[in-house]
Amino acid sequence: MIGIERNKWGQVPFLEVVDFSLRNEAAPFVIFIHGFTSAKEHNLPYAYYLAEKGYRVLLPDTLYHGERQIGLSEIQLGFRFWEIVIQTIKELEILQKKV
Repeated sequence: MIGIERNKWGQVPFLEVVDFSLRNEAAPFVIFIHGFTSAKEHNLPYAYYLAEKGYRVLLPDTLYHGERQIGLSEIQLGFRFWEIVIQTIKELEILQKKV
């Protein structure tokens, strides 16, 4: 059975999707970064499919998205695009250590 668990590592909220039979075992993993102005929950169908194939999938919310929103408009987010990208790259290292 595929399970979805809500977690937070540091300041990064994420969903972990994995077959519960592999929950406490090492498994290949994928960090699935959502698109600009999206949120982690929007990609659950892809994560579920990957989990069915034996992957552990982490779906983080990037800076100013999903649980990390601070009320910015799409235009305001656009001005912060590269800040979001650079922060996401830094946070990938944090998430990789979690697995």
